[in-house]
Amino acid sequence: MFGVGLHFSLDDLLSVKTIAIPGAIVQIAVATLLGMALAWGLEQGIETTAANGVDSEAVRAANLKSARCLLVAIPDAFEGWQVVQQARALNPGLLIVARSHSQAENEHPLKHGATKVIMGEEEIAKAMIATIRGAQDVSS
Repeated sequence: MFGVGLHFSLDDLLSVKTIAIPGAIVQIAVATLLGMALAWGLEQGIETTAANGVDSEAVRAANLKSARCLLVAIPDAFEGWQVVQQARALNPGLLIVARSHSQAENEHPLKHGATKVIMGEEEIAKAMIATIRGAQDVSS
């Protein structure tokens, strides 16, 4: 992020530390979870391809024409819609599960061919509530 260009300033870097550090932690966590999910899939005998879905080579490598399902977890909503639309054109019967960041984003993947859209923040909230309910059940 700060390696582009000839100018580097420690003051500039420190001025964005409240954004850069949490952002880096989230990126590391997402990459780790993706790696764990892919490893689990391979252990279960599930063929997986982790790549930039907007790249035509990645689409070719994923062999979407004969795939049974596609999980689209691209943070950029526009790119995610492109992948969903391209996959639906290649395989009309494909189960496509996409993610969104907000309620407003939910309709676009569905409009472009996603079978189901999951909003991460909503799933986290559900898990938090289930945890609280479980703790209440144990203490009662």
